[in-house]
Parts: sequence; C-alpha cells; structure tokens
Amino acid sequence: MVYKDVLDEAGHSMLELLVCTGIMMIICSAALPKLVNMDKLYVKYETLRLMNTIRYTQTWAHQWDYTNAIREHAPRLYMATNRYNIKTSYHTWHPYNAGHQVRIKSNQRYIRFNRRGQSVGATIRIWKGDYEERIIIDTVGRARVETG
Repeated sequence: MVYKDVLDEAGHSMLELLVCTGIMMIICSAALPKLVNMDKLYVKYETLRLMNTIRYTQTWAHQWDYTNAIREHAPRLYMATNRYNIKTSYHTWHPYNAGHQVRIKSNQRYIRFNRRGQSVGATIRIWKGDYEERIIIDTVGRARVETG
C-alpha cells in the first residue's frame, strides 16, 4: 500500500520545466531589441521638446514692444550644458534639465529672436550613446533637425 501512494503522486517532470523555461526565454528575447532603441527614443523626445521651446520663444518674441529700451527685456533661450530655459531680464521661465542621461550642448549661450523671427545662427547637439541629433537654427529663424 505504501508503494501505491508514491506512484499516485502527480508533479511536473524535469523535461516539462525545461520546455516552459525555454518558451519563457524566447518570449523575453522578443522584448530585448526594444531596449536597444531606447537611446534613440530618449534623444528624439528631448529634440522634440527643445524644438517646441524654440518655437515658443520665437512666437513670444513677436509679441514684445520693440523699442530699444524694451528689447533688452525680450525673451531669449538660455542654453547651458544639459539644461535650458527661457529668460527675460526679470524672470526665468520654463527651466528644464535633460533626463535619461541625454546630453545637450549648444555653440550659442543665448538664442534671441527679433520681431521678424530672425536670430543668430546656432547648432544644438543632442545625443546619448551613439545616437545624435542636431537642431540647426539659421539666421532667418528657421529651425531644422538633422540626424547624425
């Protein structure tokens, strides 16, 4: 009778466990390529956010009174390493630090737009790992994105 109880016990064999583990490994390996592109997604997000900030600053600059005394108070985009914000002589607006270890660097410290939307030429590099994008602002105020 003791032997009959042992033979009636049910459980999973080692082969079944290995098959289940193999199936789980295949399912998890399908998600692995998605992690590789995260650097690209982070850079694209930061580029889109900075482009929107540039457009906002440019639009805001159109609304100022353009006498010489007031021009000093007009909004300008202040670029520092890995952060940027909009500054007037009185306030700092929309401060932002880049996240996810994304690097941002510009060749111009202040990007200022005049009433026609014109600006100094600037190149802003945004990168993480091997993926890089550049925002190029030309002297007539057009901003474009180039991937590198």
